[in-house]
Amino acid sequence: MNVKEAIFGIFIFAIITISTYILFHNVLLLSDGFSVVIALVCGFLVERLFMKWKHAK
Repeated sequence: MNVKEAIFGIFIFAIITISTYILFHNVLLLSDGFSVVIALVCGFLVERLFMKWKHAK
């Protein structure tokens, strides 16, 4: 993995994590703890799936 891929992976993780947190906390009105945990898991999964897809090419 080069620097460009690492930065792009961090960017994807951050965007998905923040948007998922906003969705669960503000729209679905879940508590902070649940929203943070769900957002981190979703961010991690999307970033890992993207990296697997990127390296499969």
